Amino acid sequence: MKILPFPTPTAPALCVGRRVHCILHGGRDGIITAIHGIPAPATVRSLIAGCVVTGGHADVDVAFFACGEDHPASLSGRVPEAIVYGVQWRLSPEIAPTEEIEKLLLEIGDHEKHAAAVRERAALISADAIRRGQAFLDARHPAWATHAIVANYEVSDSDSMTDYYASHSDRTLLLAWSRHGRNVFSEMRKAAAIAPETEHLGPGCDVYVVRLAWDHDSSDEAAKAGRWLSTDQHYRKGEHLPFHFYRDFLPEEYQSRIDPPEFLRQSEVEALVAQLPVKGGCTWEIRKESVENREGWSMGHGYYLGTGRYAGWQVSKSSLVLRELALAVGMGGYRIPEEPGTLPAL
Repeated sequence: MKILPFPTPTAPALCVGRRVHCILHGGRDGIITAIHGIPAPATVRSLIAGCVVTGGHADVDVAFFACGEDHPASLSGRVPEAIVYGVQWRLSPEIAPTEEIEKLLLEIGDHEKHAAAVRERAALISADAIRRGQAFLDARHPAWATHAIVANYEVSDSDSMTDYYASHSDRTLLLAWSRHGRNVFSEMRKAAAIAPETEHLGPGCDVYVVRLAWDHDSSDEAAKAGRWLSTDQHYRKGEHLPFHFYRDFLPEEYQSRIDPPEFLRQSEVEALVAQLPVKGGCTWEIRKESVENREGWSMGHGYYLGTGRYAGWQVSKSSLVLRELALAVGMGGYRIPEEPGTLPAL
């Protein structure tokens, strides 16, 4: 591996007040406000064309200016000298005046004080909610209840462009008590029917989609004679046609969609299919996607009711000792009667 001297002899020296620019987070300007140690730029070396740097005897504190609402003024402490001389940073020959440095540090201090106050206030609210929630759980849950059935509203944090998939829970509702910790979907469905937020996951509900499919292979010359759509493409029996081929046959409220409409009950989609025209060579099919998810494998999401993994309401079993459950109940997140011992018949 070739090790190159770095930085160049003409690179500005590190000193308090030196203006810098870092390309990370969309690019931010800053000022060096403190130096810890004695800079030794001659010892800094670059490996792999600047992807890795080593050396240096000092660290610097850099105060960054605000850059939009998402990036307020902030202080990055103890940045290694070698990093500052790296490919992601630029050193300016300009030195900022003392007044500007003091003003920037004051802005950072005010922001940190405000952020600390917000965190402290949030911690007090959470602690009070947990106390009230735990008191509710201790006083109102029946003696025979060992678990609870809860609903979580998941908000997606996924980014398909980077192949990253994740979510976080935005709301939690306590729906019902349970005598056991087994994942019984019929029990979860009864609990889901209690709350308006989750009634679409209740008994008899799943996701139903209507599609138009070929009822013959493209090699069947006899069947091809009566088909409504003429095409030279190869297809097999049961293969679905693209939605835009047949959406004009659906009621007007569905014709502006880019995907087939979804229904929660089989009776609803069957009523729609009954009024659709017969298309030669094709048949209308109803595809069912169950809301009962069984992801009990390693790194799976467990057993839950839901129409999606990373977004929407999900119903599952929960322990009664979870801090998150006490917090949710303390914030009013429950749908069970408040009288002790009363609950839906599950």
